[in-house]
Amino acid sequence: MSIHLSQPEWGAILVGLSIACYLLGRLPTISSIMVFLGIVLIGLNGWLITHLAALLGIVARVVGPFVAGLLGVGAGAVAAAAVAVIYFVMLHDWHPKHSAKKRTYHLSWVAAIIAVAFLVPVATLIHGIASGTGVA
Repeated sequence: MSIHLSQPEWGAILVGLSIACYLLGRLPTISSIMVFLGIVLIGLNGWLITHLAALLGIVARVVGPFVAGLLGVGAGAVAAAAVAVIYFVMLHDWHPKHSAKKRTYHLSWVAAIIAVAFLVPVATLIHGIASGTGVA
């Protein structure tokens, strides 16, 4: 007897294990890595991930222009800076000389959703170009 799980199913297992670790307060670095990898494996297949990506898009469209107006820069620069800070703090906390905190777990959720929301359209575009149906 063998069990064959699909990529989104492995992602769901990782997310479930990470939630259990988080709620028990154990293995904070591993739980934040598991949730990041789990969400990336699930991709936009799941209803929750799709809607969280849409919610992040709405927040970016609302907050981005406001902060951009305050700072006098473009909204794209504000979004890029926010993403850079999120990934920097997350990777800093994952480093062996540092320890992950609760913020790392939450930032891992956000960073994975951002990665999935960005990478899925890029992969679709690349597939379309490779198959001759996309726009070059």
